[in-house]
Amino acid sequence: MNNWWLTMPTQEKVFWLIALPSTIVFLFQLFLTFAGGDTDDAAGSHECQL
Repeated sequence: MNNWWLTMPTQEKVFWLIALPSTIVFLFQLFLTFAGGDTDDAAGSHECQL
């Protein structure tokens, strides 16, 4: 694995360093969406005057 990383061009290393954290964030958001983390709590009574 170390040999693979060392032989990789710099531009491809940058792409990997961007892709890995982005993938982790995407999977976290996907998990929250399926788990219901994207819903709002509508049980409270809020008085809003515009």
